[in-house]
Amino acid sequence: MGAVPVAMEGRPGLEIGPAFRRARSDAADAFLAALLPPVPGVALAAVGGYGRQELSPGSDLDVVLLHDAALDAEAIAEIAKKIWYPVWDSGAKLDHSVRTVQEARELASTDLAVAAGLLDARLVAGDATLVAGIRAAAFADWRREPARRLGDLRREYAGRLERHGELAYRLEGDLKEARGGLRDSTMLRFISASWLVDVPHGAPERAREFLLDVRDALHGVSGRALDRLLLQEQDAVAAALREAGVLAGAEPKEAAELYSSDADLLLRRVAEAAGTIAYAAETAWHQVDAVLVARNPARRPVRRPLADGVVEQDGEVYLARAAAPSRDPVLVLRAAAAAADSGLSFAPNTLRRLAEESAPLPRPWPRPAREAFAALLGSGPGLIPVWEALDRSGILQSLLPEWRRIRSLPQRNSLHIHTVDRHTLETVAAAAALTRRVDRPDLLLVAALLHDIGKGLPGDHSEVGAELTADLAPALGFGPADAGVLTGLVRHHLLLPDLATRRDPDDPATLGTLLDALAELPCPRLEALRLLRALSEADSTATGPAAWNPWRAGLYRNLAFRAEAALLGCDPPAAEPSDPAHSAELAERCRNDPGGLVVVVEDAQTVSVATADRIGLLAAVAGVLALRRLTIRAATTETVDGIAVQRWLVTADWSAALENRLREDLRMALAGTLDVAARLATRDAGERRTRLVAPPSTAVLPHASASATVLEVRAHDSPGLLHRAAAALAATGVSVRSARISTLGAEAVDVFYVVDADGAPLSDGEARRVAGAVEGVL
Repeated sequence: MGAVPVAMEGRPGLEIGPAFRRARSDAADAFLAALLPPVPGVALAAVGGYGRQELSPGSDLDVVLLHDAALDAEAIAEIAKKIWYPVWDSGAKLDHSVRTVQEARELASTDLAVAAGLLDARLVAGDATLVAGIRAAAFADWRREPARRLGDLRREYAGRLERHGELAYRLEGDLKEARGGLRDSTMLRFISASWLVDVPHGAPERAREFLLDVRDALHGVSGRALDRLLLQEQDAVAAALREAGVLAGAEPKEAAELYSSDADLLLRRVAEAAGTIAYAAETAWHQVDAVLVARNPARRPVRRPLADGVVEQDGEVYLARAAAPSRDPVLVLRAAAAAADSGLSFAPNTLRRLAEESAPLPRPWPRPAREAFAALLGSGPGLIPVWEALDRSGILQSLLPEWRRIRSLPQRNSLHIHTVDRHTLETVAAAAALTRRVDRPDLLLVAALLHDIGKGLPGDHSEVGAELTADLAPALGFGPADAGVLTGLVRHHLLLPDLATRRDPDDPATLGTLLDALAELPCPRLEALRLLRALSEADSTATGPAAWNPWRAGLYRNLAFRAEAALLGCDPPAAEPSDPAHSAELAERCRNDPGGLVVVVEDAQTVSVATADRIGLLAAVAGVLALRRLTIRAATTETVDGIAVQRWLVTADWSAALENRLREDLRMALAGTLDVAARLATRDAGERRTRLVAPPSTAVLPHASASATVLEVRAHDSPGLLHRAAAALAATGVSVRSARISTLGAEAVDVFYVVDADGAPLSDGEARRVAGAVEGVL
């Protein structure tokens, strides 16, 4: 709000809560009222959040200067200047308009934002009858055409969901625009204002106050008018809320068990608040639909069977008249599967009956329960809203108490965009699209549900999750063999991605590690491979674009091809069959090239380089790409009969001129006439920014290869990072036999297969020396 004073005492960043929001509004009122000349027929009205007296530290002042139509336009313009210019001079942010009551009303008839803002209009200063008149007119117009107005409001709601996602499941959610955020809470007021239906009260209103408190803290600690709860701000926001008493008493025992910091607890509380608001919004819209359907004179209620004891009526799922949840414990799973498969929502009364009357399922689950559960998980995207309804109503707690621990659990890495629970559901939905590729779809779907069940507990989440799965699978009714397969899939769900992206596919140890893991599963190894590949792809797809793209898909596919060939007793393919720049072909082109250098731009994102192998080659190519400001997303390098063949996945706007410059830069760098390191150092000196990130690490991976020493480098990605690491390796005198380069969000994970001058793995002491040299440079 800039320089407009707040008439309360409070520490910066701790001016949090409704009293401070009202104080900011009162201070703004006094400031603006002093600027409005005492002219009859003129009024200043606050609208939107300012009208509701919900000003956060960085909120805009949203005002309308109303005036009588008979007043002179030039006189009104002079009055407006006397208000706007001092506000701008104060540094406050201003959203303003000048209108007559009729003009405001006409604009509101076609502009949803204007209409909604006027519903919150409040007198700041001047002629009270003007503001009272526009408020009365705004409400009357809103109620005159409720179907049209609410239709516009619902389309806006759907658009925000598509653009901003769901606040309850985002790790960096938008407090205002995301589903379940402040905009949705305000939307409930507008639905209620139609007089068509009432909306839920109590819990949604408390949730709104909490989100407003979070926004207060976010504005205060960041010094910016942020609505997105960025990861780098969460610790400070949580600390401010803790000191202000907002997080005090928030289930300390549970927080200590499940959440490693106040920031994690903050995200959980935000998720709970957002879930409460989102559920209230969906309930309100269901009520709106029911009222509009009931008003249709041609309506003839028809019940359509969906499953045993489950019917559909008016687009909602109901229990059949003869259904008895107290005598049929599997009914809740049949109803959920039917709702998800048909893409319908539960009628509110249906959820209430299932929550209050359902008989508990015995453990182990009977076969019909397990089959209905698999049908629910296999429903694809329809699973997610149904699962949320089961969770919100408390039904899920009785069905799967283990879910409670991962509900709204944050995961703090640059790959994920969702909390653990939502990522899990997205993984299951993605796995449902891959069930045709496996013999046991039920095992794939349940493994997808349980793959991250170990997160939030001490230790490797894959190993912890496998232990939990070993106990949970029998409780769900799976026999010993199936439980063993599920346990193995959870234990090894990261293995194929790790091997495909961070290991040399031509090294026998890579394939051997995968085959050994498959042998642990008590099922045919070929089926185990298909299950593990489908689970890996579903997990990566659900993680986000940093973990799943055509490049990574090709790496997964290539390793799976090799494993399948080995299991069938065939020779593994030398390269992925669909690869357009086959390594052997590039090597042959290099040998025939007069300059001994081939640079091929295969598409808008892939650069292939082939030239005689030498120490320092990887550093030279990486440096040239960095000089041309090409962001390296991934890379592979191998040697074919003395020719190094490299493929780089980069981000750039390509042009023929850039391709030619890249080829010439490489020639100069390899000839020693272009000092790449010096050029990068000069350029980056003026661009470097201080970042609060974890320090880089370099590790020697034992047993990863029998023919080379494998070094893994992890660091926050930055321009020239790979060049510096590769140059450090070259300076030690070792040769990079092959490399797998990955950029995962903001983190780089680079794996180098290095050998000594004789082509042999390094000794333990030499490996530690080389790793230390790389880490020292980074």
